[in-house]
This record gives sequence, structure tokens and C-alpha cells, in this order.
Amino acid sequence: MQFHTSPILAAVEADKLSTATAIPPGTALILIAIALAASVFGNWLASLIIARRNATIGRAFLTLVSEFLYAIGIVIACAVLAIFLGAAKAAGDIVLIAGFLALAFFIVVFVMIPMRIYDIGALRSIGFIILSSLISGAIQGGAQLALIGPIDYQKLAPQLEKYVGDKFKRQSGKAPEPAIVERQAALRQRYEQLEIRRKYLPPNDRKALADYERDRAIYERDVEDFKADTGQ
Repeated sequence: MQFHTSPILAAVEADKLSTATAIPPGTALILIAIALAASVFGNWLASLIIARRNATIGRAFLTLVSEFLYAIGIVIACAVLAIFLGAAKAAGDIVLIAGFLALAFFIVVFVMIPMRIYDIGALRSIGFIILSSLISGAIQGGAQLALIGPIDYQKLAPQLEKYVGDKFKRQSGKAPEPAIVERQAALRQRYEQLEIRRKYLPPNDRKALADYERDRAIYERDVEDFKADTGQ
């Protein structure tokens, strides 16, 4: 994963991205293709300077694929770690240390990828990453200016944040925060009503008791659904 936009652009649907950024779908696809090609070209050109004898287009493409797959693996691993720490109700210090170790591990392995592919040292690998990112970033920036002109990032950031947030909520199956509050309040009200009914159940009235137990079972099922939807 280079320090530019290609992995992000490649990870979202072009039509949805165009809606969030006001970029036509066709143009968004072209930008994605240019970003990927620029990343490979940036890797290749940087390798010509940093690792001359191993500079090939194949290695440049392998570098991009390796970094992208590694970044995806790290995101999944961090998500699993966050879930584990949340379930264990870890203290803030432990979460901070775990985050620092995860970041250190990410950087070390990220630097090792060009080292293994191009058979270079750590300092040369860092130089390769920086140089390839600058080259590919410059190409992508030029393509963006040529195709869509300057982007107002002050307006774009909230749109992308809303799109990514909505996408995450849809994928995770969790309701938006206002809906959670409404459901919680409705469940609390139903519980209070059930308690009142239980307190004033007529003695020896089997029908009233059966109706109460039916509604209580429905309520408890809805509570379990609520807990599952909100991760509680």
C-alpha cells in the first residue's frame, strides 16, 4: 500500500464513490486505473534508482500487490484485535500499547516487502517507498487535475466520511445511533408495561396469564435481537 489513494479507490464501488464525490462513474473508473498504473510505474521508476539490477515491471507489480494484500490483512487483524480487546474490556493503557505494537509491526513488515522483492537494505527500502509514493502521487495528482480539476477537500471529507460510515453500518448490520436509542427506549417502555401487567394479573385467570407469557416471550426475543444488532 503506497501512501496515496489507489488502495482506497480500489476498495470502494466506482458508482458509490462518484455519488460521494460528484465524480462521474466513468471518470472514477479511469482515475482508479490511472492510480493503479501510476503505482506500478512509481515502483518501477523508484527501483531503477534504488535497486537497479532488480528493476523490472514484474517486480514493481508484485510490490503493489504484496503491499495491498498486506494492508488488507493488517486491517482485518486490527479489527479482530479491537473486537477481542473490546470483549475483554481491556484498560486504556493496554489498548494504547496494543495499538503501538500493531503500528510498529505494520511499519517493520511494510519496509521488509521491498527488501525481499528487490534484495536491498532497510534504508534503501525506506527510500524506495518514499520515492515511489512521490512519483505515483504526482502522476495521480496530474491526472486528477486534467480530468476533474481541483477537489474541494473541505466539502469532500464530510461526504466521504458519511459514505464510509453508512457502508460500515450496512456491512456490520448495526443500526444508526438514533435508531438504537429509539429501540432501547421502546424496549424499556415495554418492560415497564409488562411489569405492571404482571403485578396486576387476575388470580386464576389462565387466559390473562397466557397472554402475558406470550408478550413476555416476544419482548425477551426482541431484547436478544437488540443485543445482537448492537453488540451488547
